[in-house]
Amino acid sequence: MNQAWNKPELQSTCPNVMRMISRFNVVSQWVQTVIVKEKVPKNRKAILVMIIKLAQKLRQHHNFHSLMAVIAALESSSVGRLKKTWEVVGANHLATFQELKELMSSEGNYKSLRTLIKKEDPPTVPYLGVYLSDLIFIEDGNPSRFGDNNEYINFLKMKMLGEVIGEIIFYKQERYNFKTVQAIQDFCEKGEKEALSEKEAYNLSLQAEPRTN
Repeated sequence: MNQAWNKPELQSTCPNVMRMISRFNVVSQWVQTVIVKEKVPKNRKAILVMIIKLAQKLRQHHNFHSLMAVIAALESSSVGRLKKTWEVVGANHLATFQELKELMSSEGNYKSLRTLIKKEDPPTVPYLGVYLSDLIFIEDGNPSRFGDNNEYINFLKMKMLGEVIGEIIFYKQERYNFKTVQAIQDFCEKGEKEALSEKEAYNLSLQAEPRTN
């Protein structure tokens, strides 16, 4: 594996992994953008609630990769600091968001998520970060060859890598049966193209709710 996704010179060898990483970043930046660009507090709160509902739908459809991207956006510096906006979000929506955060928490090496995902039936989009972390742990902690002259292949390592990859492949067995709603697809594609950078989003966040000190 050689952790190709972390090495620019090798990223062309894992295009699907790179697409998933890129997709995660695009979704996260789009969520931040739609929230901080709204100048009217009442509308900004409504958008935040809509995003929490979106996260809940992603959970219901087993799309844990995009769910994590949305959570990352809501916990980003540009959105997380919007205290006045968060304060007017209803308790039920805040409770939903808290439940989703606990599900996707990295605590215990993503124990809650790993337990849940094994119970879910495909189609599922697992959070890729969990599996990339597993692959890195196996790669770094186990030599590929051993012996005085490295003449032996470490088949135990290869077996562990195969098990991780096999689990990812398992979730690709079934496709989602969604109908295309062109208006929604156009809206999302347009929004993704207009997504702001982290710095731009934070600057708009400061305009929406200036620092008080």
